[in-house]
Amino acid sequence: MRRSIESLSVLAVAASLLSGCTFAYKSSYRETNHSLQPKPVAAANVKVVKTREDLARKWTELGTYNGNAPTVREAMDAAKQVCGTEGADLFILNTPPFQSDGVYKVDGICAAST
Repeated sequence: MRRSIESLSVLAVAASLLSGCTFAYKSSYRETNHSLQPKPVAAANVKVVKTREDLARKWTELGTYNGNAPTVREAMDAAKQVCGTEGADLFILNTPPFQSDGVYKVDGICAAST
């Protein structure tokens, strides 16, 4: 009996260590414009913009995105994928990507050009 409890404890610790990689990826999208439902856009066609002031053309906010990943590239790719799925062709950063707690975090707005 004692042997099986020890085995289960070891398995639980191993599973928690291995699942730590899955917690490095996290994303959250919140729709803010419920009336506009554009068609999805390919992630490759979503343009990342550093600030709102960098845009000369008009745009409409569709929602907000927050996410994190082990690398900046993965975090930005995930943001572009989610924004594109929601019909946004722009991902406007609220802050530059930054590292915190061993992951890179991104925060921005998914927007559609008008």
